[in-house]
Amino acid sequence: MRLNEYVNKFIKKSLFLTIIIIFLITTIIITIDYYLNLRDIVNTQYHKINAILKNQKTRILYNSKLISKIYSYSVNDFEVIKNIVDENKLVVKIIDYKPTSNEINVSYPDNFLNLEIIKYIKENIENLKKEVSYYNFSDYIIFIVPYNYIVLDENIFGGFLLMYFKKDYLLDEVNIVLSKKEKIEKNINNILSVRKYFDFYNEDYYYVLSYRNDLFLYLILLIIMFSLSYIIYRILNRSIYVELKKDIIDEVEKFSNNVIDNNNIEVELNFKIEEINKLKDSYNILIDKLKKVINEKDLAYEELQASNEQLIETTNELENSIKNFDTFFNIVSDLVLKDADEKTFFDEILKKIIELIPNADYGSIILRDEGKWKYISAYGHDYNILKDINFDEKTFVYVDKTMEIDNIIEKDKLIFSEEEFNKIKQASKPFKRSILSPLKLNDYVIGQISLDSKEDISFSDESIKILDTYTMISSIFIRLKRSSKTEGQLHKNIILALIKALEYYDKYTRGHSERVADIVSEFCEFLGMSKSEIKKAYWAGITHDIGKFFIPQTILNKPGRLNDEEYELIKQHPIKSYELLASNPYLSEYSKIVRHHHERWDGKGYPDKLSKEEIPYISRIITLADSFDAMITIRPYKKAKSIEDIIEDIEKNAGTQFDPEFSVNFVEFLRRKYL
Repeated sequence: MRLNEYVNKFIKKSLFLTIIIIFLITTIIITIDYYLNLRDIVNTQYHKINAILKNQKTRILYNSKLISKIYSYSVNDFEVIKNIVDENKLVVKIIDYKPTSNEINVSYPDNFLNLEIIKYIKENIENLKKEVSYYNFSDYIIFIVPYNYIVLDENIFGGFLLMYFKKDYLLDEVNIVLSKKEKIEKNINNILSVRKYFDFYNEDYYYVLSYRNDLFLYLILLIIMFSLSYIIYRILNRSIYVELKKDIIDEVEKFSNNVIDNNNIEVELNFKIEEINKLKDSYNILIDKLKKVINEKDLAYEELQASNEQLIETTNELENSIKNFDTFFNIVSDLVLKDADEKTFFDEILKKIIELIPNADYGSIILRDEGKWKYISAYGHDYNILKDINFDEKTFVYVDKTMEIDNIIEKDKLIFSEEEFNKIKQASKPFKRSILSPLKLNDYVIGQISLDSKEDISFSDESIKILDTYTMISSIFIRLKRSSKTEGQLHKNIILALIKALEYYDKYTRGHSERVADIVSEFCEFLGMSKSEIKKAYWAGITHDIGKFFIPQTILNKPGRLNDEEYELIKQHPIKSYELLASNPYLSEYSKIVRHHHERWDGKGYPDKLSKEEIPYISRIITLADSFDAMITIRPYKKAKSIEDIIEDIEKNAGTQFDPEFSVNFVEFLRRKYL
């Protein structure tokens, strides 16, 4: 293929691929941006719809309860119902239905009552009496509102107010926030749309966002972009080729033809392009060298041998570097996996550094701790003497970056006291040159590695790189070790503070969490569990009621017994405890335990109705300890039980409320502890 043809083909191919890539990237970006925008609109509107429906339902329930109270005291029942319908645009009809006599007391504007509704009320009358509920029927949402008469301080069931709400009117409150492209539909007819299901009074409805018009505009935009791309491609292809042919192709062909026509003779032509002139000069030099190559073959062979030797030397250096890195990786991994303490870690690190650095004979590591500098490791030198030396922060001199120092022991004589200098000299082996490297946390020097050599020989660049690498990983080790201790303790201190705060929030359970945790840990010791299990059980016991922060204080501190609604709220606290602990990586291991400490062996507990071994074993232990503390503690509505009564209660509920095997052991534990 000729250069002329190749360049023309190359330009076409390059321009085509470039423009296609730009076109595709632009199309993808526009598509993704449009999709993300649609998704944001759908999610935003979906949350708005749910919020509107939630508020609507809450408002209707509240007003329904209020109406039922007013209605039970009304003199003119019809007038009350009529006023409600006339003044509330959502309510289209109200019927006062008395199921006990199967009659309609009053109604407005008509008294038609479908048999399906009557059947539903009679089948569910006991549940319907308890609270306001609703029934989805045809085009209406019927709120079934029970009302009672008070006779001689007693609530006498009167009947139900059946309040008819037209679905279209209820949906009108949702449609207010929708644009022309958005609809609420029960059935999906438009395939060119994004939709999301939501619950409308126990019926499936869909929020639909149409993108039909947008898609049409998008396709037109793509066609325009493609047309413009093609025009740009044709223009660039022609203009680039013409310029290249004039300035490069013709020149190269002239040079090529001259070379072919004048075999092994230097080219004398001059070209417009500098690079082609350089190519000509290079060609002429090459011809000159080729003439001498036969006479220089021996020299070329020797140069090849030298290159091979250099390659072997480079290969050996690379193998040593790989070996050093592998050694470095293995030792650090081993120490971290074993969770080594600082002393063990630095002993191993110092030993390995001295093995890897050729002229390092001895070494030491010193750390800054509470205003003092203390030795933590030594190799060759006497650590038993060095560990008792504490340098004052004001007098100790450290480096900010890795550097070599000769005869450092004599410089120490000028800095330290005579007593400190004598101890250092006594502990140190003789050496002539040292290299120091700082350990840092966020540019703050917290320690220093010192390597000493018996010979007065400078450390190589490779040795300095090895030392810097180990210094860096040592600094990271200190940071991780110290931060993990601090953060773990910090989170546990925060939990203890929250438990103390809970005591003031819930005055009837003051000290309860600590007592339960103590009982749990003592019982676990009695069972012969491991220290890690006992520790885990203790912290689960401490945090088992932390979710009570989410329960209203008026309910927690209520002096009497709780009603059904209040008790349902109280039953949420294990879930809240779980959510609070699960969100924290230091406390998540306790989350499932505290979630299930109110489950029962027979599966009748809460919140998840687990049974038997489905319940975590520590949760079953906390259930026993929690119940024991509740029984032995005085409350406003009950007296404290004796140990004998508690034991009898636990034995009675073993196999229903409590784990039967743990119950036997817990009873024995109580007898040994209290009797």
